Amino acid sequence: SIYFLPGGGDKSARRNRMLHDILLWERDLESPYYHFPAYLVVVSDKDKVREDEEFSCTLRVLKQSDYNVLVASPTKSKWTKSKWLPSLSTYTFGNERRIRTEGGVGRSGLIHSFCY
Repeated sequence: SIYFLPGGGDKSARRNRMLHDILLWERDLESPYYHFPAYLVVVSDKDKVREDEEFSCTLRVLKQSDYNVLVASPTKSKWTKSKWLPSLSTYTFGNERRIRTEGGVGRSGLIHSFCY
């Protein structure tokens, strides 16, 4: 698990560090011995994530590779502690068509991914 807590630097540096950590996390999970579903939860403004082409492309590629990707935008509420999870506005990168291979649906069938 990687828990990225932004600190220091400008927005661009924090974004690049987060992308770097996400891609390192993905590489760690490429082991043939890893058989559990992988989840990535990004808590951020979903509109800003959509506007960032490189970041949203990375999330789509992960989703197409059978990672569970969720972008959650918390709302401001005076009941933050008790209402935090139900008040999330979510956007998932899950509407893409999956690629089928002889071995089934999965990361092994995704050879190249390009986002334009």
